Amino acid sequence: MSQNKFVSMLGLLLNAPWTLLGLAIAALSIPKRTLVKKDALALVIDVRRIWLVEPFHGKPVKGFTLGNCVLRSDFAIINTINHELIHVRQFTKFPLVFPFLYLFDSIKKWSR
Repeated sequence: MSQNKFVSMLGLLLNAPWTLLGLAIAALSIPKRTLVKKDALALVIDVRRIWLVEPFHGKPVKGFTLGNCVLRSDFAIINTINHELIHVRQFTKFPLVFPFLYLFDSIKKWSR
């Protein structure tokens, strides 16, 4: 097994709790369509609104990533998916640190 494949699989395993939380939020957001992005090891779920996250942002959310799960709302623009897939790669590359940095950044934006 190549080192990159091992790192990806390890990241997928370590991100499983975050991915499951993302799937739960997607289920509560009434999913419309699901895509599998094999190259990014990501599950992209289109929803009408990501209403559980909106109170923390104070406005409609275009996209949201937890682990390997990307939620994309009706407010998303063309580049939203590319931006969110960057977060999937960050979750995979830094599975023990990135979730907390992502949370900290979200709290910082919310407190403005």
